[in-house]
Amino acid sequence: MEKKKEKQLRTERLTLRYSKEELDFIKLRKSQHKARGYADFILSVIDNPTCFIVDTKPLLALAAEINSVGININQIARVADITNSVYEKDILQLKERVEKLQNAVSRYYKLTVAAKEGKLNGLYKDNPD
Repeated sequence: MEKKKEKQLRTERLTLRYSKEELDFIKLRKSQHKARGYADFILSVIDNPTCFIVDTKPLLALAAEINSVGININQIARVADITNSVYEKDILQLKERVEKLQNAVSRYYKLTVAAKEGKLNGLYKDNPD
């Protein structure tokens, strides 16, 4: 019922023209947004101009890597418990992976801060430093 009331309140029309590239960009952004339609999408962007759409795929990959490191730690702990020894090679490999994870977390943190401060231009392409 509320949707019908909302439609009844929207009696005015605004027609806009875009280039193909601009329209494709708008369609892409709308597809990333949870708005019901273009009107809701545009109104939400106007209401909240500092809205960020975050691609969580890299974070999911990071979570999977963290899980993988946890599994490795459990395997090393199991072997150490059974044999009362640990291979230096395993510890070095694990240390390397943890350092890579620390770098990735640091990179995403820097990107988040840069985005929040409106300084994201070009940072996300290759190197956040």
